[in-house]
Amino acid sequence: MTFIFFISKVAFLFFIVSMILFSDVFIESVLGRFSGTVDGDCTTTKGTMLQLLFMVVAYIILDLIVKYDIL
Repeated sequence: MTFIFFISKVAFLFFIVSMILFSDVFIESVLGRFSGTVDGDCTTTKGTMLQLLFMVVAYIILDLIVKYDIL
């Protein structure tokens, strides 16, 4: 039961973080600061790689936070 609760907590938080990372607000305000990451309203390959990098780092942090009962 604890394992399932752990997985569901990480999955829910990961979903929320992913929704933020792939939102228009994040693309315009954060990725727009890096050169060559946004073309109009869409991300370029470089922008997508940065989004995925942010997502992997967020997953590692979320996993550690949930694993050590900080959250």
